Amino acid sequence: SNILGMSIILGMSNILGMSNMLLSLLLALLLQEPFSLASPRRSEERGCVAADGLVQQAVDKGSRGDAQGAFHHLADAVERCPKHALALGHLGYMFAIGGNMSSAKLFLQRSLTYNASFMQAWINLGNVMKSEQERFDEMEGDWSTVWRMYRAAYRLSPKQVDITANMAGLYAMERSWEKAAWMSVQSMRIEFTEEAFCAMMKAFDNICLWQHPLRDDKLLSNLLFEKAKAALLAPERSTKDKLCFNAGTAALVADFSPELVLLIARAEMAIEHKSIVPIPSELHSLQLLRGKRLVVSYVSGHFANHPMMQMMQSM
Repeated sequence: SNILGMSIILGMSNILGMSNMLLSLLLALLLQEPFSLASPRRSEERGCVAADGLVQQAVDKGSRGDAQGAFHHLADAVERCPKHALALGHLGYMFAIGGNMSSAKLFLQRSLTYNASFMQAWINLGNVMKSEQERFDEMEGDWSTVWRMYRAAYRLSPKQVDITANMAGLYAMERSWEKAAWMSVQSMRIEFTEEAFCAMMKAFDNICLWQHPLRDDKLLSNLLFEKAKAALLAPERSTKDKLCFNAGTAALVADFSPELVLLIARAEMAIEHKSIVPIPSELHSLQLLRGKRLVVSYVSGHFANHPMMQMMQSM
């Protein structure tokens, strides 16, 4: 366009007899860079370069336990560069661990808008949506959105421990035991996580892999005890899925002591009601009158092929 403009001016100068000074001035104007249009872009680029440094400083502060300092650096980075996907994603994560799920979702979605290849943002957004679904019964919630987030992350990085562990846990929740076993084993081979280990042990029990080399009943028993004890001490900070096994699974599928099964059951009650009656110091046995029978009933939503129903039928 500049060449075309110069040709036109040269032609006009011949026709109109413009002076050399005027011709030089017009040529200079044509070749001049449009600073008024370039300045905002350059300013934004400088802001994003500064934001890169602020994000790194935030990561350093976070690794040293200074969450407040990390948050301020990330907020400053987003103010300087509103489309900085890494800063937006980290801010979303900080909102999530602080319990502000609505803000977490907003920032994580903005992060993915500017960088759809940001794998960790997909995982964190899936975790936020999972926490929202956990308020419902596992059969009532809409888990399809959570699956979309996790699968997007898995396509980007199939060897990442967080996403493989999360997917193993979801497969176990859906009782897709073969898929849960396969995914949890892949995750455990990358790195040990409690979520993958719990999903793996439940899957092994349900598909009868009693001799798998990764199976560890002693570790599972210790883990269940610690999680149940923690839930009893602070039920408001725990959820049932964090117990690893529920009491019914612990009683019927795995070979645990009655004391551990009772502890898990009480932990479930504490989480459900956020309060618990202290464990009695003595357990009193029942003494039946001669000729009387103890009537036992069982109520459950699982009236199909459920282990407890099978046991009750045989009685």
